[in-house]
Amino acid sequence: MNSRKMFGVSGSLLLAIGPAAFAQAGQLYTVDNFTQQLVSIDPSTAASAPVGPLGGAGYAVEALAYDANTDSLFAVDNNANDLLQIDPDTGAAAVVGPLGYDFVFGLTFDPTSGNLLGVDANTNELLKIDTGTGAAGAIGPVGFNFMGGLAADQDAGTIFGVSYFSDELIEIDPMTGAGASIGSTGAAKLHAVAYNTATKDLFGIDVEVGPDALYRVDPATGSESFVGAIGFTSVTSLTYVNRVPEPGSAALAGAGALVITAWSWRRR
Repeated sequence: MNSRKMFGVSGSLLLAIGPAAFAQAGQLYTVDNFTQQLVSIDPSTAASAPVGPLGGAGYAVEALAYDANTDSLFAVDNNANDLLQIDPDTGAAAVVGPLGYDFVFGLTFDPTSGNLLGVDANTNELLKIDTGTGAAGAIGPVGFNFMGGLAADQDAGTIFGVSYFSDELIEIDPMTGAGASIGSTGAAKLHAVAYNTATKDLFGIDVEVGPDALYRVDPATGSESFVGAIGFTSVTSLTYVNRVPEPGSAALAGAGALVITAWSWRRR
């Protein structure tokens, strides 16, 4: 086989495996409760696309959290007050177990302990949730009313929350549950938040009027800026998913690139 043909074969191989290995990185995920689908959102434009149906009947998903260590996506169904686990590739949901709380409107993983945390909008308490059974237990009161969403900066260990009642961005102590106001979120009625540790961007969803909208939120001040309309009208959850490619796919992609480089050098 001559070098030109070899370059073509190797390049085709790289192109074929590259998107499969990396296409799912860096997306926001939500659930549209009207169509009962897992939905991906482009954080730059707010353009959305369905991933797949949840497969159940009448879920009311109010919170999402992604664990990069296990590539697991968890959610809260506020109709049955259950913890769910959702397949990030297909959208299929499975019940883990009852939470024991009625209004868990936020989920995130604590980067320090690895625990799944939730916040209950009725008791306004920070919760620790068992991912194996769904059972939740109180850590302590947040000190703000009608807590809506949770997100975590995986590098700094900061836990963010939003109060749907006072329209404030809040920093929460994961050990005690105590919250401290960062600042007002402005006109947006944010019901869910998600944090991209790589870019230090905090995002929120406004569900108050018309089509649900994505906002970028300043984690230092709470001020928000409009990104775009999501295109769905019943989303009240948000999480950031930056999936690491499987070692086999990444290695194969790297091998293809090395072959291309070697044959290109040989032609000089």
